[in-house]
Amino acid sequence: MNKKDIPNDIIRWWESKRWLFNLGNGLFGVLGLILFAGYFKLGEAIGLIIYAIVGNIFFSTGMLLEIVDFYYLNNKLGFNKFRLLFLIMGLLFSYSVTFIGVIIHYTNI
Repeated sequence: MNKKDIPNDIIRWWESKRWLFNLGNGLFGVLGLILFAGYFKLGEAIGLIIYAIVGNIFFSTGMLLEIVDFYYLNNKLGFNKFRLLFLIMGLLFSYSVTFIGVIIHYTNI
């Protein structure tokens, strides 16, 4: 593999997994709304849109960390060896934050 192709492969790998992130967060968010929200105000939609944008920015940090490791650290951290682990941990964390966030918001804990 050409060294110039590696950043494109990193981006392609992470972007091919973004649908899992968005689908899972959407499902856990909707599940939380169904279980805990007796109401849903239209104004809350703005918060959901901001949450989705910020969440996708955080998702992109995996890709950015791997590219930084490749370019600036000459792959000394070996981030690419752990990308699947980081993806799974990040997905589970974001799904938990989404679901628990809905519970906290609607039950006023």
